[in-house]
Amino acid sequence: MTRYHLTRREFLWGSAALALQLAGCGGQERSPLVVSLLENSVPTELIQEFTRRMGRGPKLDFEPIEQLQDTFRRLQELEANSPNIPDWMTLGDAWLAAAIQQDLIRPIADLEALDAWAQLPPQWQALVRRDRQGAPQPEGDIWAAPYRWGSLVLVYSVSAMEKLNWVPSQWEDLWRPELQGRISVPDSARVVIGLVLKQLGESANQVSFDEATVESRLAELHQQMRFYSSDAYLEPLLRDDTWLAVGWSTDVLPFTQRDRRLNAVIPDAGTLLFADLWVQPRNAPTPGAMAMEWIEFCWQPDIAERITTLSLSTSPQLQPGDSDAIASVVDTSPLLWPGEAVLERSEWLAPLPEEAIAAYRDLWLRVRQTG
Repeated sequence: MTRYHLTRREFLWGSAALALQLAGCGGQERSPLVVSLLENSVPTELIQEFTRRMGRGPKLDFEPIEQLQDTFRRLQELEANSPNIPDWMTLGDAWLAAAIQQDLIRPIADLEALDAWAQLPPQWQALVRRDRQGAPQPEGDIWAAPYRWGSLVLVYSVSAMEKLNWVPSQWEDLWRPELQGRISVPDSARVVIGLVLKQLGESANQVSFDEATVESRLAELHQQMRFYSSDAYLEPLLRDDTWLAVGWSTDVLPFTQRDRRLNAVIPDAGTLLFADLWVQPRNAPTPGAMAMEWIEFCWQPDIAERITTLSLSTSPQLQPGDSDAIASVVDTSPLLWPGEAVLERSEWLAPLPEEAIAAYRDLWLRVRQTG
């Protein structure tokens, strides 16, 4: 049997992206554009198209990074005298506040001048406007350019659900007694407690909450668990060791596209979202025309649609009024566009004060240790 093991961002196209690491160091003149990007978060064929559009001349440097968390570590390791500092790096929105606080990135001064910025939906502009502590601030600086997003989904074994004669559709289904010992959820206090809060009709970003109620519900969920995992949850579903899991759409969609033993759904009550962003390292060169052309390229409507359908994660430039583009995306997978009503009930995990983070952690450990 094929072994399935993956992280939130699966490597979809083998090693093809390595061929796009075009320019080198070793005393050569710096490339006019250096991009360190999460592997295949922009499909290879689109990178090739961008290089063709730029015409002949110095080769461009696209450096693939395999794991999302490695992009934050790479930012931390960059020094002012580091060779070939990227013009742009991928960063997950979960790391944006920390990158600002640690002075690893700088505001993108020219982003607001792009026509495509004005077309970006307000919620996306709000996501990347932050104060100097990394907290959302409507009048704050623009620290990143979002280029794709995904969501937390319920993924389940089709054969197991056929035996039960129902399919999961809501977060409440995680508590169904017939699923006891057959579920896995991410090994993350922030995510799991956030889901409990959403199931209780609250925001996943609550700073304070009825701790007794949340702890009781979390303890009940703990009794349902087969195991906690943020990456190795699909193989047990395929073996029927588990029947239901909570996972990120960029992990799940490549499997449901090619293996009909699994299916996935986004609950109507809304979900948790994540975004991948372009950021500028603090010591990067002043952005030239080509650097800004890369952002404009990613935000062009036709490229945004292709990023969505080819990378199985949705471009923020996909607009509700783009009926043809949305129809194409939904035809690829309904999970890529769950609808405006569901998106309005969904949310990103916002930065929390230290005391709130400590409360989440303490509650998580207490339930896990006493279960």
